[in-house]
Amino acid sequence: MKAGETVKLIGVPPNLRDKEDMPTRTLFEKCLGKSFVVEAVESVEGVPFPLAKLDVGHVIGEESWEHTIWVEPEYLQPLGGYRVFVVLDREYAERLSEVAAAGPVWIVDTPTNRAAAQRIWAADPNRSHLDGITTFKTADESSPETALIEQLDTIDLHHGTYSASPPYTVLEIIGTTISERTQAELSRFGFDQFQGTAEGFRAVRQLPTDR
Repeated sequence: MKAGETVKLIGVPPNLRDKEDMPTRTLFEKCLGKSFVVEAVESVEGVPFPLAKLDVGHVIGEESWEHTIWVEPEYLQPLGGYRVFVVLDREYAERLSEVAAAGPVWIVDTPTNRAAAQRIWAADPNRSHLDGITTFKTADESSPETALIEQLDTIDLHHGTYSASPPYTVLEIIGTTISERTQAELSRFGFDQFQGTAEGFRAVRQLPTDR
């Protein structure tokens, strides 16, 4: 299990208890049967194996990152697929390497973003579009929302069922928030779960089976 994978919570550890200021068991029970993206796999003091970090705030009507649980792998069912980042921030260069280490990235082509991408390409020239960085052009007057919508078909072509096995199931959008228009466009590709994040939003779908 690794960061970026989609998993379903299939069990609740029997030793979990609610405390007055931390209703941990109740939160786990609300998450049971739902799918999440693994934010990280981390070692926790006193636990002999790594735990998966899941942001779950949206389950109780809050922002995803406001509530986090750490889960043993035995209580998670991998759902397959992987995550693609789409960066619409025209001045994201300084943070690009961090995101690129977590999965494939599509980033709007600006002088600063391209310079950062070129440094990463030079350091690791063997990475393909399936796990590397792709830049894309957009008009200067285009809003981040429009730039995203214009790229959806191309991203799906490169990371969907015809190009990747398994295909992507998560889009991590940086630089714009979810809107009715964006949600409608993403639903064409099977995305049906939408969560706000600190830098934008996340769209999740079930693993596609058609080719």
